[in-house]
Amino acid sequence: MKKWRLVFHKGIYVIENNNGEVINYNPMDGIQILEDKDGYAYLDLNGNGRIDRFEDWHLSELERYQELQLNLI
Repeated sequence: MKKWRLVFHKGIYVIENNNGEVINYNPMDGIQILEDKDGYAYLDLNGNGRIDRFEDWHLSELERYQELQLNLI
């Protein structure tokens, strides 16, 4: 079951996850929205079609940053 919605608010697209992360989104950037098995939305920042750890808003900012650093090496 889908647990998010996309709204247009003050000139910005916003993904609102129920009881979760609110994400600003610009479809013109070519970034796709992915949905996990529980119905929450994420941005596919690297375009690989899956939710990577650095894209997972359930993780802390530090964990996501560290994972992103590993992916850049």
